[in-house]
Amino acid sequence: MAFSGIHKAPKIEPTEFGLFAYAKPTITKNTDSAERWVRGFSQEYETLPSYVRNWDETSSTSYVVSSHPDAELYRELKPIFIEVEDQHSTFSATGEDRFARVLRQLEGVSQKALEYELWNGEIALAESLPNLFLTKSTCTVIANGTAFSPVRGMSLLEHYAGEASPAGEHGVIHLTRDAFFLIATNSGVFIHDTGKEHIQTATGTPVIIGSGYSGDGPHVAINTIAVATNVATFVTTGAHYLAVGETFSVTTDAGGTAFDGTWTVKAVTNSTTFTADITAGNQSATATPGWVQMKGDDDTKWIYATGTVHAHLGESTVVNENLAQGYNVSGNQNDLKIKAQRPAVAYFDPSIHLGIKLDLTV
Repeated sequence: MAFSGIHKAPKIEPTEFGLFAYAKPTITKNTDSAERWVRGFSQEYETLPSYVRNWDETSSTSYVVSSHPDAELYRELKPIFIEVEDQHSTFSATGEDRFARVLRQLEGVSQKALEYELWNGEIALAESLPNLFLTKSTCTVIANGTAFSPVRGMSLLEHYAGEASPAGEHGVIHLTRDAFFLIATNSGVFIHDTGKEHIQTATGTPVIIGSGYSGDGPHVAINTIAVATNVATFVTTGAHYLAVGETFSVTTDAGGTAFDGTWTVKAVTNSTTFTADITAGNQSATATPGWVQMKGDDDTKWIYATGTVHAHLGESTVVNENLAQGYNVSGNQNDLKIKAQRPAVAYFDPSIHLGIKLDLTV
């Protein structure tokens, strides 16, 4: 049979209505002055006036429409770094430009990778960065974690977003793909207008449908953990939003790593106390700094509303100076590893930061 050659790889096509459809990224080239943002920068905000009041003409009667005397004037932000590694055997390497290949891959995955950090903030949490993310503990939870049907939850999120903003701004709604599908097929109206590449609701609120969005709930700080006969009792500093049978993750600081992992809620005592079966030695209630977080699953997801969202990307660059530098000599494996990186950050105006729990089975 005649050799038919190697066909060019199809182009990577990120989700059409993801983060970058709404938040068109600012892309900075690699120059000394332009790349200063990589070390961190400050974003100013003026959407939360200290006070908004209405007065009568004689200045004898007034009332406060909104008050935010402690609102941030600006927030410090630190970028993360997105990396792609392209690994293969030198025996199967083609004559293709390997650097161009890994750069195309990095461009293709940047949206989803940044969506993941915007939702769960794993690097921000682990490194104590000041960056806002959707599941940050400062999020205001609607109805104390009551799970609503997708359409009902969406309507409440729209309403409370308008209430949260002193200007009554639309904000931005962040949805997982399954939640969007259920809302759209159950009388939820979404519009894709000419000149608007993103999706928006019938009221004009932009919607980001992130493939990198997990559906996980807000991070809740742990107060204490106690263990008796392989049953751990968790006490949180605020409402945990968990129900019996739901899955949650535990991430602790030094001293509590035996509890790190994913577990299932066995019983709920009250809004700040619940139990789970965990194989561990008995211990009395001990302060254990860390977080619990409900994990989104096929039946239950969280969605969020925020202020205006922005994205900033640096130029994609190949880490290797040449192909030889990517050769893995360890164990004589004949592996070639080519890496590319870019700095990135996604952030939102903190005037709106709300979360609501959805029951996707309703």
